[in-house]
Amino acid sequence: MTVFPKKKQVQIMEAWEALIYSYDEAQYYMKLAIFEGICSSCSIFYDYVHEQWLIPHKERFVEAWTNRVMHFGNTTTQRVESAHWSLKRILQDSIGDICSVWETINSMIVLQHNEIIASFEKSIIQKVHRYSNRLYANLRGVLSKNAIDHIAAEYDRVKYVSIDQTECRCTIRTTHGLPCACEIARYSMIPRSIPLDAIHGWWSKLTFHVDASSQPSELSVKHEIDVIVKKFEELDVPGKISLKGKLREIAYPSTTSMFPPVAKVKTKGAPKKDKSKVSKRDKSTKRDPSW
Repeated sequence: MTVFPKKKQVQIMEAWEALIYSYDEAQYYMKLAIFEGICSSCSIFYDYVHEQWLIPHKERFVEAWTNRVMHFGNTTTQRVESAHWSLKRILQDSIGDICSVWETINSMIVLQHNEIIASFEKSIIQKVHRYSNRLYANLRGVLSKNAIDHIAAEYDRVKYVSIDQTECRCTIRTTHGLPCACEIARYSMIPRSIPLDAIHGWWSKLTFHVDASSQPSELSVKHEIDVIVKKFEELDVPGKISLKGKLREIAYPSTTSMFPPVAKVKTKGAPKKDKSKVSKRDKSTKRDPSW
């Protein structure tokens, strides 16, 4: 087995990384020639990589080809491997019975489910100062935070590519269904906010109760209303009155159950005393003699 010097290994890995991150076929073949030149002293290694990986499988991991399909950033099996590793770590061994294994798997899935819900809530509630720009007005609280991060990264590229599609290459539009730098530049020139129609619906799914194909304009509160009605029927009379009052404040914001006081009450300063009724002795701070 051939063992390369450390410096040679670094050169090979850098050339390999540049090869798989080629943004088009022309650059790929140019980087391939560089990779072949670096591996000239180890032709067996190069032949193996080229014949066993690049020729039959390059379309599956080289960006020049993977950037032609919409994958939403999921280009590796890392998620599957991570889930498998988490499961093995929780199981610890392979001698458990079916019931214990089932309970363990169920607990892991519930935990992952809760983490996803937490990420949804974070995208809806969390306010990021960086995204206070009018450009993101239609996106805040509607899209995944990860999607807005991608859009912000493209917005940073606007100063370099402007509306030039050749320079932009529009990769994020193809792979993620999000507006690319040249598209954002056109919105900035109008100026106007990025419309939701320019975002793939996959990024606006922030709940498990809404169909993935639904757009924010088609959202419904029917499920929530049904839950409130069911909750209302289970409450006692005081609870029903309280819940109904809260719903009235939402349905009729111009009305309120609060009333102003009958008489105006002064809330600042100590009450003034009537000087005519206060004797000099009462105002004195002299200590009374002890008997």
